[in-house]
Amino acid sequence: MAAIAVNSDNFQKVVLESDKPVLVDFWASWCGPCKMLSPVVEELAEAHPEIAVAKVNVDENPELAMVYRISAIPALILFRDGKVAKQSVGYQPREALEELLKCWKPSRPSTRACGSVGAPRTPCCWTCAPRRNTPQGTFPAA
Repeated sequence: MAAIAVNSDNFQKVVLESDKPVLVDFWASWCGPCKMLSPVVEELAEAHPEIAVAKVNVDENPELAMVYRISAIPALILFRDGKVAKQSVGYQPREALEELLKCWKPSRPSTRACGSVGAPRTPCCWTCAPRRNTPQGTFPAA
């Protein structure tokens, strides 16, 4: 599935109310690293139908960039159940982005939130770590 163009009008429905995880690419047309990352994001969209992929142009939607504190682009945010789950800033090769998505593959058998295997008391990733909720999103507990 190709990446979906998202703006302030449809962000709530497409991203926050989605029944599956959504990887959102915050980008701008003048940004060189964004242009490099764009084909990688499109490849991920095709390779992972279990995850929706959306793109937000920060020049056309500055309010979304402010809400999610995007201070550098390209920025990728993975949303799960309407909440920020993971973030990445700057150009990343596909292998690094696959790692970002690894926790959300539903085909991996496990009882952990991220689908990985490990000692039950040891958080394997940010998703499995104890979390606290704030107005800006969900963060690891201090």
